[in-house]
Amino acid sequence: FRRVLFRSLSRSERAPSTEELFSNVDAADHDEYVVHAATSVIEIGNPNLEEEASVNLDLNLNWESEGSWAQFSVFYNSFEDYIFLMNTGEEEDETAVYAYDQEDANFFGIEFESHFELAQVAGGELSLGLFADYVKAEFDDAGDVPRLPPRRVGGELGWSNGAFSVYARGLNAGDQDDPGDFESPTEGYTRWDAGMDYRWLISGENELFAFVKWKNIGDEEIRLSTSFLRNYAPQAGESLEAGVRFTF
Repeated sequence: FRRVLFRSLSRSERAPSTEELFSNVDAADHDEYVVHAATSVIEIGNPNLEEEASVNLDLNLNWESEGSWAQFSVFYNSFEDYIFLMNTGEEEDETAVYAYDQEDANFFGIEFESHFELAQVAGGELSLGLFADYVKAEFDDAGDVPRLPPRRVGGELGWSNGAFSVYARGLNAGDQDDPGDFESPTEGYTRWDAGMDYRWLISGENELFAFVKWKNIGDEEIRLSTSFLRNYAPQAGESLEAGVRFTF
């Protein structure tokens, strides 16, 4: 087996984008505000934004053994003048008003991902993948950074013989109780998915691929803390998806 430890220390800068600087700043009055098509909120730019800078520390531990591997990462980012979109708590014609601002902030997170080959079963490989991630971020003076993902832990059990594959996947996400000012918290959820696929190699590079996916088996109500639309548009409920793809 092999173990590798990576360390990385870097500093980066970025200038504010055109959208962050000038969104709706030329509107003569509130009636001329334009609603952002993707987020369904009114975004107000800030022409006074300065460059965002960050010092980034990353520690990565990789482990490999034949067909199995695991990766564990820890990161810390210290931002000076972090640019973000802040919910002002105000509305215009029942549409939320957000404004770009900047504040010093600190991010801390951990990530884990792995794949383990368990055994040969019925002429195929039985495998298990595990993953997890967590991030925490706070401003120096203004509380929690908005719209962060919650703690997540999950795994996937699969079997494949090269042509035919089947899997079952589970994901547990925690509550997001630190959503940021004027943002709504979200409840945790457990989501289950399963699927199977088959590959037919017809000739040369010609391949026919067929799949079936059973998504959100428990029909969980899932509202993503990272989404501007979480209060109006939850993730899709239980669904069945099937398809065929021909490659030539």
